[in-house]
Amino acid sequence: MGDSGVLVYERGDYSVPRAVSGSDLTHELGISKTTLHEHLRNVEATLLRGD
Repeated sequence: MGDSGVLVYERGDYSVPRAVSGSDLTHELGISKTTLHEHLRNVEATLLRGD
């Protein structure tokens, strides 16, 4: 799934309500918001394809 996907899941981004903000995640990972969303789209596409 990749390091960002695992971290996002472990930190609670998919919880309702979210346990962590996107800003917190981008700071922790040292990446931009755009890059975080790209990583998440890639993880979700991989899961949906069943790779």
